[in-house]
Amino acid sequence: MRSLVLKIFLTLFGIFLALGSLEVVYRSFPELFKGKPAWSDRPAFYYTPPKFHQLQDYRYEREKPKGTFRICILGDSFTFGPNLQFDDTYPKRLERMLSANKKRFPVEVHNHGHPGYSTFDELKMMKRTISERPDVILVGMTLNDLQRAHFEEHDAAKRSMGPFKPSEFQKQLFQYWTSAGVVAKRWHNSSTHSAYSNYFFELFNDDDNWALFRGAIGQMKELADSNGIKFGVVLFPLFGLPLDESYPFLPIHRKVNKFFDQIEVNRFDLLKQFRFIPIDRLQTAPGLDSHPNEIGHRIAAEAIYRWLAREEMIPQQLQVAHRFRRRGDPIERGVDGSNLR
Repeated sequence: MRSLVLKIFLTLFGIFLALGSLEVVYRSFPELFKGKPAWSDRPAFYYTPPKFHQLQDYRYEREKPKGTFRICILGDSFTFGPNLQFDDTYPKRLERMLSANKKRFPVEVHNHGHPGYSTFDELKMMKRTISERPDVILVGMTLNDLQRAHFEEHDAAKRSMGPFKPSEFQKQLFQYWTSAGVVAKRWHNSSTHSAYSNYFFELFNDDDNWALFRGAIGQMKELADSNGIKFGVVLFPLFGLPLDESYPFLPIHRKVNKFFDQIEVNRFDLLKQFRFIPIDRLQTAPGLDSHPNEIGHRIAAEAIYRWLAREEMIPQQLQVAHRFRRRGDPIERGVDGSNLR
């Protein structure tokens, strides 16, 4: 009995000694535990489109001008583009590329993205969008589109997947036990990866969610077909976890793509375009906001452009891929094209 008590005492003593040593090290060398200085490359201010009626796009007339090719893109915050200038989003970059056609064929790409929208919200938006007489309707889909309520309403999910927010008691505790705050923060960050992954698998494993999603996409296709509109879905990967071999959501991508193929919906999965790119190069605020930044939107626009041309969803006049070339580096060859070496 005395031997067991001694073992317990020595174990507890070792734990307290280790924690005490960690506290001493942390207080003596705090710079070793501090992150990099905070900074942001987000715009210092945001400008709005002229005569705008929505923050993410120019003001277009509802009646489509004669001879104009019009694309409407529905989606959630990935399409809306939070923390970006409105003309850096992939719908506006796509419009820019399509407008670079030889005959100056007029093109409009309307951004109908709305933060927090689900597939069911996008179906309602599509019913209103039909009146704009688009030639093509695209849905920019992300893996949380199955949720029936806006993500802002999922308080438990936001807490489990969001940044560490200590309680009032923890704030008081960490004032005196600073190393415990560091450990708690890192423990939370580690557990968020598991919570993040589980949340999306639960969405797709819920039979009711899956059935409602399939029904909404089916209605979208019927609406487009009955109005003579070409319809397609662009699937974005999630940028909250690395896009390498460890990316956990491949089974969900396969499930969704298989469904689209079964009902003959044009679909384009962007995962391949983003594979193995470090996610901190694609996020608007690395580690804090996993929405795609300007680089992510440019990559998406270029890939969508090629897909639209390949699937003949845009007229021949707009298929001007031959005009896009690799540009030489002006520092290497001189602004006038001469070789500087």
